[in-house]
Amino acid sequence: PANPAPDDALVRVYQAVDQSVGEIVAEAGPGAEIVLFALHGMGLNSSQSHLTSIFMRRAIARFRGLPAPQEKGEAPGLVRALRRRLPAQLQLAIAHAVPQWVRDEVVAREIGGGYRWRDTLGFCLHGDLAGYLRLNIKGREKRGILAAAEAQDFTAFLRTELEALRLPDGRPIVRAISHPSEESSGPRARLLPDILVEWNPEIGSASEVHSPNLGALRARPETGRGGNHRGNGGDGHAGPMQGGNVRPRHVSQLGELVEALI
Repeated sequence: PANPAPDDALVRVYQAVDQSVGEIVAEAGPGAEIVLFALHGMGLNSSQSHLTSIFMRRAIARFRGLPAPQEKGEAPGLVRALRRRLPAQLQLAIAHAVPQWVRDEVVAREIGGGYRWRDTLGFCLHGDLAGYLRLNIKGREKRGILAAAEAQDFTAFLRTELEALRLPDGRPIVRAISHPSEESSGPRARLLPDILVEWNPEIGSASEVHSPNLGALRARPETGRGGNHRGNGGDGHAGPMQGGNVRPRHVSQLGELVEALI
């Protein structure tokens, strides 16, 4: 059958997890402080990251005044093509059989392989829920070609084009755009994406979007997942010190709660 799992499979998983937590709490005893937390929530898979590569190549061509490339939506590169086509179990078996440096090289080639860097103004980084774009800036990237002023112009151009993306029914797919490499501080901020795209959380992964300047962008969603991670994790606390002064509003503050409890 297409779905061999019983109808109540998910409920049974929840029940099993709940029972296991109950056993741990009982073993800890009545005087223990119990903090149960989730790093993230779950919701509709609104990722459109499968569209970012074709968007970037179309945008580069438009920015340079060149015809739109004729393609199927996949980024170039032999390693990337193999990663898209080989069965996941075979990839896992190969990964277990080769040294770490080989796995690192495969990941590097999957991200940056197949590009003609003298013509590449920017490229896409791996993303799960959000879209990540990085510019090929001279003096920062190994084969960078964009001078600072042109990088600013290209960034503004990309922002305008991203905000113009629409589903066939006219709904926008982009909720917000930020610039982590500029907005973050620290000696390694330059390693962050230049553009981070937050997709509309109410829209599932789309196979087609439209742009007034770039035309129709079509690409098949890669994961097939209906759900994906969300930033709305939560926590629960039970024990003698419950209701104390430290009440986390974000998972990053859980450390403060632990320090207060010990």
